[in-house]
Amino acid sequence: MGYFDHLGVVLRALRKQSGLTQTELAAEAGMHQAMVHRYESGKVLPTVETMDALLSAMGTTPAELARRLHRQAGEPAAGEVILDSATEDRAEEDLELLGLGELTGVRREVAKAMLSLVRALAEGDRATSA
Repeated sequence: MGYFDHLGVVLRALRKQSGLTQTELAAEAGMHQAMVHRYESGKVLPTVETMDALLSAMGTTPAELARRLHRQAGEPAAGEVILDSATEDRAEEDLELLGLGELTGVRREVAKAMLSLVRALAEGDRATSA
């Protein structure tokens, strides 16, 4: 299982920690409750913009999401690696390469966290196939 396989479980835990129902989270994030259910059940991956809205509505950060994903995947120490300065620099470069350099605030942080996760997954796949 990869990090994104755990996203629904982590989103559900963050929502419950914030004290919101799916209906309340959906209203706060500007979407229908059925979409929150689909994200939590792992049937759909949210876009960067949607993740931004969900995290903001739950009062949490992309860094916390990344830490929880690593912990859920059974890699408790890895959450800190994703936040180191070299990874941060690579994520900034990736944003520019993808034409997303204009993102600001939480949206930028969500995009960097997601790009860092994708990079970590790719590097892990290369390491296991070598």
